[in-house]
Formats: sequence, C-alpha cells, structure tokens
Amino acid sequence: MPPFWFAVAAAAGVYAGVRLIAKGLQIQAEANRRDAHDTTTEAPGARRQPVDLGQLEWDQASGVYKPRTRH
Repeated sequence: MPPFWFAVAAAAGVYAGVRLIAKGLQIQAEANRRDAHDTTTEAPGARRQPVDLGQLEWDQASGVYKPRTRH
C-alpha cells in the first residue's frame, strides 16, 4: 500500500507544479501584452516622474482621493 500513497503524492506534486508554471506563464503573457500596448515614448526601465495633482479631496461615492475641483 505505501507505493500507492507515494504515487498519489507524486502525482499531486506534479499537478501542483504544472498549475504553478501555467499561472506564471499566464502572468508573463499578460505583462507582455500590456507592454506591447503601451504607447509611451519612454525608454525601457525609465522611471516616471510623479505628477502634481494639487490638493486632493475624498470622494465618498468612489472611495478614493481625487483632485479637488475648482469651485
């Protein structure tokens, strides 16, 4: 009976490994697709400078901070 449990454990390990590799490949393909559609003219690896949005105010409806509108 022990060889049976060893085979079951090995099969479960192989299955988990295949799923992990497939998930990693899916994430990599998504990143490549996103990079291909990126239309910025920045050099690869260049850091983007932060943009000053001015004062922010809490938007209760969306639950995020947004730039303050001029009244």
